[in-house]
Amino acid sequence: MPLAKYNGTFDRLQLTHLLKRSMFGAHLKDIKKLYGKSLKEVLDILIADSSLPAPPINAYNDATFTDPIVPANQTWVNAPYGDGIINGKRLASFRGWWTGLLLNQQTSFQEKMVLFWHNHFPVQAQNVSDARYMYKYVALIQKHALGNFKNLVKEISLDPAMLI
Repeated sequence: MPLAKYNGTFDRLQLTHLLKRSMFGAHLKDIKKLYGKSLKEVLDILIADSSLPAPPINAYNDATFTDPIVPANQTWVNAPYGDGIINGKRLASFRGWWTGLLLNQQTSFQEKMVLFWHNHFPVQAQNVSDARYMYKYVALIQKHALGNFKNLVKEISLDPAMLI
């Protein structure tokens, strides 16, 4: 049985509730951006294709460590593995990058769905042990988060992090 069409009011209270359910909280900037729009307009914005974020970068060089492969402020996602120390720095970079995406989400349902699919198709960085694979796994989920489930399942079943 299909869901009944919502015919109730759609004011600030309902907008705030919708944002709390479809995003990681109802932020004032999002409420201001969407307030006064119809429910259909808000839903169209929340499920619109979002641009994929820039990949994580080498922000981990400091006085005690320099990545000999990837210069500062350049992405490491396609660089050679390096060694365990380099990979550990890149894993920390990956975690910071992903956390930043969740905390600074766009006005979109995308990041909530990325976390949902990550919980559905879970991998753990400690088991994968390769920051590049972890990035590719999350990038794959981001690409398909609001798309076709069948395509997501096909691609995730071949993803290196998932195979590990």
